[in-house]
Amino acid sequence: MGQKEKQQEMSMLVQAWASSGLSQKDFCKSEKINLNTFRYWVGKAKRSKKEDLTSESAFIPVSPSANSQSGSALISIFYANGVEVRLPSAADWTILQRLIQLQ
Repeated sequence: MGQKEKQQEMSMLVQAWASSGLSQKDFCKSEKINLNTFRYWVGKAKRSKKEDLTSESAFIPVSPSANSQSGSALISIFYANGVEVRLPSAADWTILQRLIQLQ
């Protein structure tokens, strides 16, 4: 069995375990899988899922609300490193574009 096939098989087993309601130990007994090997694959699946979430862009459409006409509304930009930048909604859009660019 090649590496890719092994990954697919283990991924399917991790998904089956997650929906089974069994403990890892009981699931491994029923499937005749080494518990430590299975724990490795569960951890690998969790890390992979976390990486997928952080690597995706999280842009959402923005449209001004009726309350933002007063000029006191703010636009917030949250960066992955935890930095938040706030601008007045009336700010120049070219500034906003520069702040959003991921370079």
